[in-house]
Amino acid sequence: MNQTDFKALWQGLPTGPVPPVEEVIGEAKKLLRKSRMKLLMTNVTLVLTAAFIIILFFNIDIKMMTTRLGILLIVLSIIVYIAVYNRLLADLFRPVQEMDSKAYLKKLIGANKKQQYLQRTALAIYYLFLSIGICLYMIEYTMKMPLWAAILTYVLTLTWIGINWFVFRPRTIRKQQVAFDGVIEKLQQVDSQMGGE
Repeated sequence: MNQTDFKALWQGLPTGPVPPVEEVIGEAKKLLRKSRMKLLMTNVTLVLTAAFIIILFFNIDIKMMTTRLGILLIVLSIIVYIAVYNRLLADLFRPVQEMDSKAYLKKLIGANKKQQYLQRTALAIYYLFLSIGICLYMIEYTMKMPLWAAILTYVLTLTWIGINWFVFRPRTIRKQQVAFDGVIEKLQQVDSQMGGE
């Protein structure tokens, strides 16, 4: 069904609690645009971070193998996360033709499932290897500190990683899920009103 047929059919339906189809599709487009922008910003941030770490690797005098291994794990975790993130969400960048509510619904449900996988699995692996890499990297430098300073450095670093994992990550996930769920629910209402399955 093309967009014109969809509009004509929509106008013939009795009005109810379902918002106008143009409004719902507009929300879906906005959510997809926002997801695309987030994907781009994540890519840019992670690529710049990895480049900075690689520049550090070649420009600092590293004495211990743990420091090299830490840098390698950090950069590897970033590269793997970028690869998985981009592969799973690549369809966000495919050109969007005029779609009806069913097509937007399918696209959003697919993007939502992929995003949930990223939040559960890929992000957990990324954080694990990133944390191990940071701890290994810090060994060489904390060994030069007094014991109390080294312990404090590790406690502060692990606390910050924990805050990101247990506070900021769940908030971000909830916010994204609420946005997707709201638009998906409206598209499902439109689709059911239109006699979709």
